[in-house]
Amino acid sequence: MGEEKDAILAVMRKFVAYQHTEDPLKIKSVTYKDGLKGILYIEAFKQTHVKHAIEGISSLKLGAYKQQVTGHSASFKV
Repeated sequence: MGEEKDAILAVMRKFVAYQHTEDPLKIKSVTYKDGLKGILYIEAFKQTHVKHAIEGISSLKLGAYKQQVTGHSASFKV
């Protein structure tokens, strides 16, 4: 589960770095669930916002992994 945590921290660092720029990340949250190896949940209004958030993060190479849009019914309680 260490890789998931590292990926989440990378997205969070990027969010903080971009928050006061002309092009801030438009994501609401990023998390994972124990037991689901290799799966991150990034909450955003559009898939393009997620793609912008993971762009440049080596462990989340765009297109290297399956990306799927889920609805509220697929979310979980933290």
